[in-house]
Amino acid sequence: MMKANTGSSVNCEARAAGYEAAKKAAKGLRNPKVIFAYAASGYYGDLPEVVRGIRSAMPGVPIIGSTTWGGVVLPAGFVGGKYFVGIMALADPKLTVGIGTAGSNGDTQSAREGGRKAALAAMKKAGRKDPPDYFYMSCMPGFEEFYLKGIADVIGRRPMFGGSAVDELITGDWDIFTDDGVTGYGLAVAFFYHDKPMVNHYTSEPYYELEEKCIITKVENHRRLVAIEGVPLLDRICERTGTDAMLLSAGDLQHGCIQDPVGIKDRLGDLTALRLPMNLRPDGSMDMGSNMAEGTLIIHMRGEVADIVKASGKELEKLAKKMDGKAAAYHMLM
Repeated sequence: MMKANTGSSVNCEARAAGYEAAKKAAKGLRNPKVIFAYAASGYYGDLPEVVRGIRSAMPGVPIIGSTTWGGVVLPAGFVGGKYFVGIMALADPKLTVGIGTAGSNGDTQSAREGGRKAALAAMKKAGRKDPPDYFYMSCMPGFEEFYLKGIADVIGRRPMFGGSAVDELITGDWDIFTDDGVTGYGLAVAFFYHDKPMVNHYTSEPYYELEEKCIITKVENHRRLVAIEGVPLLDRICERTGTDAMLLSAGDLQHGCIQDPVGIKDRLGDLTALRLPMNLRPDGSMDMGSNMAEGTLIIHMRGEVADIVKASGKELEKLAKKMDGKAAAYHMLM
């Protein structure tokens, strides 16, 4: 039977923070199999010490983690600030976990190859040659889709969860970390072999569609949205919102668009994937948080603050109904 526990620390000393968080997470667990760790980007440069602290509290347990910003949510509540470490540890006699890592040169070809290498390494660590029942991925931002393609080249399409390492100001002070070390380039994957399925749930329901729908007419480097319906993107946004271009350029676009992302429907129209604008470039183009494609339709979405806040609880209730029994743990990425 799977058991899980969590722990956190806000100690500004990196090693102490890792130790304190892991010590709390280890309590009540017998022979834990994996540690998920999230550390504030304030520890950037000292993450090896965070890992050493975790190891000293839970020696021999595989670690996979990344930097994040804002904070983490645990059963005890929200933990955030400049310095924090949040950990979830899982234990189950029937669970086997293998963690693999690979580097990347910051281009699509090396990202896909990195996905292949990480997948093979994870299977080797697990002592298996067959695809996992499900997997977790943590990676540098910008090439997520290509890492996943590389992983799929090895194991096919398998259930997965995960996300990208981030830092507070999106300036590149992000890292991923495992027992193999700390890096800002590449990815880490954890392959899970288990007798029970993982249940996934994705939703865009806190957001609703507005009337405006546009065709993407120019994209550069997969994620740089340049023009929609032949009009420079910045001009189109200012026209739509009535916002001055100078104010929009100077603002925090990522945070400012939490209530106003764009949506892309899947081919059957059953799911609307949200795409969050990240930042504006001097030429008026916009970097997006996920890949975009020319000739596809984007939809202006809107979410009210109250609905977004309530969404987590509502969606957890829906997730619980999908499961055959009581969940051992919930892993939420927001």
